[in-house]
Parts: sequence; C-alpha cells; structure tokens
Amino acid sequence: MTWSLFRWIWEVEGPVHIGIAPAGSLNRCRLYVPARALWGALTAELARREVGSGDPDYPAVGERLRKDARFTYLYPAEYDGREWRAWLPRYEEDKGLVWKREDRRDDDDGLSDRKMRARLVSTRAATAIDPNSDTAAEGSLRETECINTHWRNEDGTPAGPVALKGYVLTRAEGEPNLAKLETISVGGDSRYGLGRLRRIDGMEADSRIFRLDVTCEQEQPVVAADTLLAHGQVNSQPKDNANKGNGNAPAAIIGDQEAIGGWDYDRNVIQRIAGPLWSPGSRAQSPARWIITAEGTWSLS
Repeated sequence: MTWSLFRWIWEVEGPVHIGIAPAGSLNRCRLYVPARALWGALTAELARREVGSGDPDYPAVGERLRKDARFTYLYPAEYDGREWRAWLPRYEEDKGLVWKREDRRDDDDGLSDRKMRARLVSTRAATAIDPNSDTAAEGSLRETECINTHWRNEDGTPAGPVALKGYVLTRAEGEPNLAKLETISVGGDSRYGLGRLRRIDGMEADSRIFRLDVTCEQEQPVVAADTLLAHGQVNSQPKDNANKGNGNAPAAIIGDQEAIGGWDYDRNVIQRIAGPLWSPGSRAQSPARWIITAEGTWSLS
C-alpha cells in the first residue's frame, strides 16, 4: 500500500472558531484545526458538490474519505516573503506550552501560549435577545475567541495575513476530488460566516510532514517524531519490546491530556472517539513512530 503526500495551505478569509473548554463567559478556541474538523468540512463540501440534484450523501462521502485519505492538523502560518511558515506547539519542561516557527532553530525560545494568542486571536461579543422585550437576556453576554484573518504585532499593529498549513495523504488511486476544492468552511458557527478558508495554490507534493520523516509504503502512514502534532494515544504497548531504548518506545511524555468526543448524528448520540489523549505539543523523551489514524489522531506504532 502506498500513500501520496501533499502539502496544502489555506488562507483564513473569515475568523475561525474551533472550540475548547470555556473559561466563564469566554468561549475559548484552539489555535489549530484538528483533522476531524477538517474531515467534516471537506466531507460537507464534497458531498454538496457531487450530489447534482437531490440530497447530499454525507455518510458515503465521509466513509470514502476515511478510507482513501489521511489528514494532519492545520497550524497557523505566516508568510516570510518566500514561504508560508507554520507555528507549531511544543511543551517545555520549564516553560509549559510554547509555539515555535518551523524554520527556526530548536533552541529558539519561541512564543509563550499567551503571547501566541495575543498575536493570533480576537474576541467577538454576543448575547441572546429576549423576544418579549427585545433586550439582552440576563446573563447571556458572552465572548467568543476566533483565529484572526491577520496577525497582530506585539505593539498591537496589524501584520500579514494568517494561513493554516498542513498535509494530506491519499492512496495512489484515491480521492482526486480533493484537489478541486478551493474554499471550505470549518469550525463552529460556520453558517454565520465564521471559518471560511481559501486554498492557496495547489496541493504540492512533499516528502516530509513539518520536516518530520514519514513512511508511506504501509497500510497506514507512519510519522517519526518526538513532539506530537496531533492528539496522541500512547497507552498501547510497542509491538517489539526489543526496540525499547532505540527510538520506538518513548519512556515518558510531558504535556497535557484531554478527553476528545464528537457528535455522530446518524446515531443521535455523543460518540467518544478516544480518550484521554495527549494534546498537540506533548513531547516524548525520545523520537517514536506514530500511525496517522483515520480520525487524524496519532497512535503509537
């Protein structure tokens, strides 16, 4: 089995909200787009394009994508005059979560999560309207964080446009229609104008994922990394205990964990995908090999 690897970059045309646990009346957002959210957006767009007349067959298109494609998370990127450079998360023992641009040295300090949010995120105020009085309903005032369409400099002045950079793997014979998509809407409240992305250029063939080695000649693609760039599951034991200590079995991981769930409208229940999982940026003591699953999470190979 062979997978073909492509790099794609999506410019943020409308603020993007991908929810995370709220803080009081503040609806916080992630600074990246998980693969599952991307899969949902691509499924919706492809199903509507292919239907012609009648109802879109969302389940069939979604299953086809699960079979023939794998997606990495999309991370915020800025243009340096030559290329779009992604900012990637990484947990440091003495700093917590920091963000480092992919083209900079490993010993670069990067940006703290707080500074990264200050550069990338803005908030939108909203409230519910009481229909009996046409006034704001008591206790309904809230703010929603969104990834901005433009970066913000440290002094508060606007900077260049924000893009989201990631990778897609397709089976040799699979899913040519992905290359035809130029715009998608991803994340929460997309019907109200949030989350509009426009693809920049084409799907460019590549040999690495964010400068990480990837193996494409297996049933499932495998990436070699010490830092998770997706939610990762590490509670399974390595198949070959003899490989302990040579890079296939991380002795410990530092970072953060969270439970991940999602709606399955066919079953009308909340379906837990897996959990708890290590969050993006969590780091193993040594490089390991990770399977990119159909859900876009990483699982210890």
